[in-house]
Amino acid sequence: MSKNKRKIINCYYKDSRSGIGDFIRGSIFLYEFCEKNHIDFDIDFSHHPILKYLNIDAPYDYSADDINCMTSISESRLNQSDCDFYHIMEKEINKILKTKKENNYIFCNFSEVLMVDSLNVMPSINNKKLSSRCFEWFNSKIKFNYTINSDVEKYLKSINLSAKQFNIVHLRVGDDASFFKSSKKINHFDKDWFPDKKSCFSLCLRIYQSLQKKPLLILSDNNEIKEYIKQESIYQNLRIYIPHIKSAHTQKNPSFVKNKSIEVQDDSFYYTCFDARLIELSSSVRSFSVYFWGSGFSSWFCKIFGVPFFSRPFVKLIDMR
Repeated sequence: MSKNKRKIINCYYKDSRSGIGDFIRGSIFLYEFCEKNHIDFDIDFSHHPILKYLNIDAPYDYSADDINCMTSISESRLNQSDCDFYHIMEKEINKILKTKKENNYIFCNFSEVLMVDSLNVMPSINNKKLSSRCFEWFNSKIKFNYTINSDVEKYLKSINLSAKQFNIVHLRVGDDASFFKSSKKINHFDKDWFPDKKSCFSLCLRIYQSLQKKPLLILSDNNEIKEYIKQESIYQNLRIYIPHIKSAHTQKNPSFVKNKSIEVQDDSFYYTCFDARLIELSSSVRSFSVYFWGSGFSSWFCKIFGVPFFSRPFVKLIDMR
């Protein structure tokens, strides 16, 4: 993609508010932006502990203070401008490029798929197609290290499976319910209903049956729900599997509310990469989310790995077809 000496590097760093899926979403957007504007592009994980489980070179020498967070800048200026998020961010990127720096370190989690009204965001994500160049670049760039590849292979072997012999259901019930243990749980699609462990198991069972009882792996941000599904699946002798019950966030402050924080440990990064590798090896992924933007984790990893994917709202009655 090299067109001139300027380069934008999207940097995943530990003090940002986004999970790795949203970072990939922003990186895809920036790749396309840079290609259109004849600018070199790269991604970097130097300032995030998840790099330990990725086989990605970190060739840049910069500090976290050098990173311009487009998300924070754009959010702070939304109320001071008639422009939308996209145009504010575009203006900020162009301002940075005018400095004539060779390497411009930013953080961006934005995508044009978010520019539609909230109820159309999920269909917009489902319909998003990557160009062959974009797909090939990310597919060759995002690689997991030996530990992740080996451990995932061992896990699949333990349940008599290998690559492309299983489907995945990803249940995203939200940070408030999964990490903050809040009594006030948010469902953007139904303010009077929230998925509990029984409804989640029923959903997984329906999908399992619709797929002619082919092996099904369940990923979720909620460990209590996964534990329940695991026990029910064992009791009913179903080929529905829970790879682990140690999900956590990769960021300590994922919320806009400043007094909310999560204790993030090394296991968080390991199991995030473990799940992402499972997604890469799966036949398909069905994602259900309480958020109108779906799940950045499953959707964008599927996009860059070429895995068939669809996302649906978490509501009482769901058509599985």
